[in-house]
Amino acid sequence: MRSPSCGFTKRLIVLSICLCGLLAFSSTLSADPATFVVGQDNLGSYTPNNGSGTNEGVSMPVGPYAGVLTINGKQSPNYLYFCLTGNQYLDSTENGTEASVPASTLATTQQLEEAAFLASLTLTDAAQDKITLTSTNGSTITFTANGSTSTGQFISSVLGPIQDAIWYVMGTLPSGDSNTTILKDPTIAGLVSLAQTNYMNYTYNNDQVFTYVLADNQSWCPPQTQGQSFISVTPLTPSVPEPGTMVLFGAGALLMGLGCARRRLAKRPR
Repeated sequence: MRSPSCGFTKRLIVLSICLCGLLAFSSTLSADPATFVVGQDNLGSYTPNNGSGTNEGVSMPVGPYAGVLTINGKQSPNYLYFCLTGNQYLDSTENGTEASVPASTLATTQQLEEAAFLASLTLTDAAQDKITLTSTNGSTITFTANGSTSTGQFISSVLGPIQDAIWYVMGTLPSGDSNTTILKDPTIAGLVSLAQTNYMNYTYNNDQVFTYVLADNQSWCPPQTQGQSFISVTPLTPSVPEPGTMVLFGAGALLMGLGCARRRLAKRPR
């Protein structure tokens, strides 16, 4: 005769599998067709150095960029974006796909979340330095100093290093900048370390990733073989348990409680 506990155990296993499948399905986001139009393409340039004033890398444009991201005909409310692919060339208008972090297949979840952390850190640092950094139309950037930190100082001490740190964690450094030369810059190295140790403490539900898609080859023009991907700049949001995580935790606690209650009932004298 089959023990009653055997059937109960099987039901627990089946229920657990169903819950895991439901959570996996709910966290899967599909990429949507998108168009990215670049406005003001950079705020200046930055050259990595070894901390003593000696340049160690190549001079590259500084993010964030102003831009308009349109997804399925609907314009995104985000207007500030950092470049994710420094080893590619920029087109003024690019077609591609959009997906929220970390659903994009551009890189691993950790890479994208580290990049999202760094992009979002821009607004945190701007607030601390009393810098206004906004764009309301995606074509230009409003960049003003309201304190002792000048816009030039903010570019050289915050925006330039953040852009290079994003390229480093994404593994897309521009030609001429190697991992070694980048990490000789103490500011960039500090940002990389900060991202790697802190990205898990925040959620990135409002961040968007635009990934370019190669255009169809046309006989009358050269094929589009390059393009850049971008990530939006949004405020850092401290991490809270996701609803799915809470459901899984609650279901597990309930099942454990039921199992303990059943075993106690089974031990009672009949």
